[in-house]
Amino acid sequence: MRYHLQFLDDALTSALDRRLAEAGHAPAAEPAEAELLAIGLGLPLDGTPVLRLGPESWDAMITRVRAVSLALRDHGARLLARDARGRAVVLVDPPVLRAMENAGLVAVGGAFLSTLVQVAAAELGQSGVAVNTVVAGWRAPADDGFAVGTPMGRLAEPDEVARACAFLLDGEQASFVTGATLAVDGGWQITRTAGAHPLLGAGR
Repeated sequence: MRYHLQFLDDALTSALDRRLAEAGHAPAAEPAEAELLAIGLGLPLDGTPVLRLGPESWDAMITRVRAVSLALRDHGARLLARDARGRAVVLVDPPVLRAMENAGLVAVGGAFLSTLVQVAAAELGQSGVAVNTVVAGWRAPADDGFAVGTPMGRLAEPDEVARACAFLLDGEQASFVTGATLAVDGGWQITRTAGAHPLLGAGR
């Protein structure tokens, strides 16, 4: 199958390219030709408290969420028009699963997209289109403080996130998986220690 990657950082794009090529897939010359889509929210964690978020910050988040939503809509519509099977993965950030101070934009944007994925999965499943969410764990150049006190005790490698995406994009290995949220975060979401939050001071 052919795939299209959008709004992913360079390291993750490279890793996912490699994994999809190993599975026998090829990049699409145009997004409209792709059966497989991996698209991320791709917003920076700017560390701004909710009470200090101005209209321009919310506008930037909404613009990106709209772009991801429309790309997912268009991907599904093209597959249905071609009567083709396909898959999509939407990547969001860890604060979707665990509330964290100073992460309002990525949390709200990711939560919107995670819900949209479930709705799309419900609507498109009987047409042979699967849609899932990957919660992509903190990766370099993120601060090492995000790993303090977490079960795995380190940041994620891009290939670890890429392998999860490749699994969900595989119509055989993940043939009965849709509407799911797969956390590839090293257990960050279940951390109960004082660490894992460098914006507040790691290890406090």
